Amino acid sequence: MGIPQDMVQWQNGRWFRRSAATAHFFTGPRPQLEWLVRQRVLADPRVELVEGVETVGLAGDSSRVRGVRLRERGAGADKETRTLAADLVVDASGRSTKAADWLAAIGAEAPHERTLDTGLAYATRVYRTPPGGQDPDTDALGYYVVPNPGQVYGGVVLPLGDGRHLVTLSGLRGDEPPTEEGAFEEYAKRLPHPVISDWLARAEPESPVYGFRRTANVRRRYDRPGRRPAGFLATGDALCAFNPIYGQGMAVAALGAVALRRALADPGRTPTTRVVQRALLDASRQAWDISAGADKKMPGATGTRRARVRWTARSAGTWAGCSSGRRAIRPWGRRSARRSA
Repeated sequence: MGIPQDMVQWQNGRWFRRSAATAHFFTGPRPQLEWLVRQRVLADPRVELVEGVETVGLAGDSSRVRGVRLRERGAGADKETRTLAADLVVDASGRSTKAADWLAAIGAEAPHERTLDTGLAYATRVYRTPPGGQDPDTDALGYYVVPNPGQVYGGVVLPLGDGRHLVTLSGLRGDEPPTEEGAFEEYAKRLPHPVISDWLARAEPESPVYGFRRTANVRRRYDRPGRRPAGFLATGDALCAFNPIYGQGMAVAALGAVALRRALADPGRTPTTRVVQRALLDASRQAWDISAGADKKMPGATGTRRARVRWTARSAGTWAGCSSGRRAIRPWGRRSARRSA
């Protein structure tokens, strides 16, 4: 999907011009993406897959991690564990990482966490393309209504392929989008423009509504001084998790993987744990400044509010919308807007 050409975007009371695409991204279903990544990883003969187990802790002590403790998946806490030895353990377990507890269990210190939480909640449902095609008023492939401090409701429609679309609605703490049948479509009417609500009225639902509530920006500073062991690194959402409305998590995970490869392969510097962890954090820095810089201005935001991200708050909405505010055209009427967008 090419942005901004393939996306109808409503932000700050106006439509954004759909000029030639300057960026492209994959909008297919997540299982398909995960299958593709899995096939690519397992094609490397150096990769060995251990299945049917879960990681329950670290092996080693406060000076060095020497592997992970594994237990049969689904077994009780009293089930015997075994150790998988490793020179380097990388925590890529995501936002729900248990690394802080695991480090404490071997006598090491957990990282300092910084959190900025807007209370954002969102709900998602899969729909079948309306009969007769996407929309008679536009050839766009997707729709995006962008929230801001003065208008806190958001909505996005993205194509999954095979005539299906993923629809996500968002709101803040205390006014979360519902997961009940019918109430989801009714909530869409709160958006400042009816483009998504009109689309939903013609589409056919194909899945239940799934709600998501854990959307805080969380940054873990493993690079800071402390009693932390060598041989352990955190990356992806386990290191820095973002408000998912900005769509940065998977891109940052890829940037982190590249940073890890470069740091470990650098012949001019000893790849100490702290040096590599700092490189991983640097790979996520711009995304953090964008997400935290915008979110700190949202009503009811709690947690870290640092001065160094003030400048990003003015530009974050532009980045998230993949279009320049200078190119925005005047507000249009309900129907003419969609033809012109």
